[in-house]
Amino acid sequence: MGRKARKNIITENKIRIIGAILNLFSICGIIFQEGSFAAVSKAGAIYLFGIYYIFFLVALFLFSGYMLIKNALPKLSIIFNKKMIGIYLIIIALLTLASLNFYHKETFEVFMKNHLQIINSSITLMFSNKVYAIKTGGMIGGGFSFLFGMLLSVNGAKIFSYVLIFIGICVITGFSILDFIKNNYNKVKESDLFNKKEEHKEKEVEDKEEKSNKNFMSSISNLFLKEVDEEAKPEEQYIVDLKELDQYKTKNDSKVILEDLQKTMELEQIKEEDLIPNNNSSKEYVLPTLDILKPTKNKLKDRNKMVQKVSSILVQTLSEYQVEAQVVDAHIGPSFTQYELTIKTGTKLSKILSLDKELSLSLGVKDVKIEAPIPGKKTVGIEVANDETDMVGLREILEKTPLNKKDNKLLVALGKNVMGLAKFCEINKTPHLLVAGSTGSGKSVCINGIIISILMRAKPDEVKLMLIDPKKVELGIYNGIPHLMRPVVTDPRQASVALQKLVEEMERRFSTFEKNKVKNIEGYNSLNIEKMPYIVCIIDELADLMMVASKEVQASIMRITQMARAAGIHLIVATQRPSTDIITGVVKSNIPSRISFAVSSGIDSRTILDQTGAEKLLGKGDMLFKPIDDNNPERIQGAFVSDEEIAKVVDYAVAQQIETHVDNLFMNLETPDTKNEVKVEGSKDDENNDDEEAFYNEVLDFAINAGKISASLIQRHFRVGYNKAARTIDTLEERGVIGPSNGSKPREVLIPKEEEI
Repeated sequence: MGRKARKNIITENKIRIIGAILNLFSICGIIFQEGSFAAVSKAGAIYLFGIYYIFFLVALFLFSGYMLIKNALPKLSIIFNKKMIGIYLIIIALLTLASLNFYHKETFEVFMKNHLQIINSSITLMFSNKVYAIKTGGMIGGGFSFLFGMLLSVNGAKIFSYVLIFIGICVITGFSILDFIKNNYNKVKESDLFNKKEEHKEKEVEDKEEKSNKNFMSSISNLFLKEVDEEAKPEEQYIVDLKELDQYKTKNDSKVILEDLQKTMELEQIKEEDLIPNNNSSKEYVLPTLDILKPTKNKLKDRNKMVQKVSSILVQTLSEYQVEAQVVDAHIGPSFTQYELTIKTGTKLSKILSLDKELSLSLGVKDVKIEAPIPGKKTVGIEVANDETDMVGLREILEKTPLNKKDNKLLVALGKNVMGLAKFCEINKTPHLLVAGSTGSGKSVCINGIIISILMRAKPDEVKLMLIDPKKVELGIYNGIPHLMRPVVTDPRQASVALQKLVEEMERRFSTFEKNKVKNIEGYNSLNIEKMPYIVCIIDELADLMMVASKEVQASIMRITQMARAAGIHLIVATQRPSTDIITGVVKSNIPSRISFAVSSGIDSRTILDQTGAEKLLGKGDMLFKPIDDNNPERIQGAFVSDEEIAKVVDYAVAQQIETHVDNLFMNLETPDTKNEVKVEGSKDDENNDDEEAFYNEVLDFAINAGKISASLIQRHFRVGYNKAARTIDTLEERGVIGPSNGSKPREVLIPKEEEI
């Protein structure tokens, strides 16, 4: 039965090929109009299509070409798709119009007989090599012309044919008459002529409402943006007089005013002062040594027997499937071993790749990862998990930092590759990083390793961190370190606002670069000006942010990832849901470097890395790292850092210097629920104003005695954050105590010591 079926298939294929060749032969003969075979073919085309026999030639050519290329008949989905139906309607209409001139009110048999005589006369003249003219639409056109003429008359059939042509064009192009009418109706409705009367009537009312709303909103904005002075209200609250609010209300604008008020409060949550300090906040900060981290203690294990055993099983299993191979090398890594094999010339790599399940069954392991070929080599790599996994410590990797990269503040430790070499990632060259993997695969440990690597290398005035942790349990331990721009953000709505403020900081930095005629942060820091710190924003769970404020978060991520590299702002996004609704096309296209931990399916692996492989990882820190400059991901065993080590590094950083952000900066990241609460004058928060005034007086005395003052000097002497120190400097300048800014030099105090304020 098998041989008969195979013979039938071969016979069908031969018939198709022969038929396609004959069709093409007929087309060539008709075009060049030579030979009896060509004449017969042309006569058949004229018999069916008449004057439009060219349609038959085109259809025959496409049909033959498809059979030769695909070796199969065209599918019905191709023959009767939407565009083809439109083409059929146009052809039928043209054939009908060509045959309507010969329509007479008679029976169908008589009409078709007369029609056939006209066609035969044309064909006879063609064979006699005389001049002839084809005037009909063939038998197809004759049939439709008789049907339409009998139902609609000749003129009605012509009109109907033109309508069919128009419908066919609409079907092909996707043009919609209803949409066209609606769009034009809306344009006419919105035109000046249509709304002239209504606009004239409502003009005065709108002007009054705009004036009242503008006056009200300007008063509210001025109230929010007012600096702290002797007679100011507490800056941590928005104080609005309800009587003043009623004064601007009208009968129909109360909702508009409240909505505008909420928008203003949302936009002006953080004042128009620099988000990140540009000064050297603490030159006395001492970086921690590697002794603060635990050394890794791995027992020496002899794995030669394991390598020999696995090698023999691999060679034997491949030979059973007609693949001749030989193990030439083995690289023992922390969690897996890569076996290099040479294969016989002529063996397809796809055959080896399809044997991963058979090899894992023979070895008795969960999964086997095959790399065919190994990049840059003439060998095939088969990665098999070790019996026991060696732990890779963060200290072990940091101790192997290359000498030429020791000064890179954004060099973070990842782990060990299959060769046992320490692997690092330069965040400033990444420039943004996507970290994804299933729960428990090692994603959070990797994020902690990145943060600790930065804390071990960079001072607070060199690198700033913005940590966003919607899960509220992973990054909260870092609260209090001086590297933080603000306390760890745990509310998704506040995180959305924080990302928007990060975009504003990026724009501010670009304005500074433009003024100083530099292109990036490296060029700016090379000038003799106060150095600008790098910013690393880490989002530990993107899924929660996308669920709450997807559009706002995507817009901020897109702007940061597209432009922020030159400004020294880098984004690290982590998620345990590698689905397309979380890792969208916008996120993937703008974050080129990826780290994938173990995932459940190849689809998830493709979502992260644009290729499979992550579904075969072992978990517990086993990752695939795909940097921006390499299309082939590298398998790495991630470095482990314990909670105890994290606590030690955090305590050391907190003891060195207090955090440099201002507390009310975080408090101003209000959620929509709290923004609706408008506070009334006369609240009991006037004590904050007294504290600010007392602090101002202390700074004033210090400035007069010292004869000079700067924000960094206030920070070091009074142990406060940059934003508070900068606001105090602005207040001193407004009151005429100090002179204007003079580059990186301290401000000059204009009041002598003898004068009392």
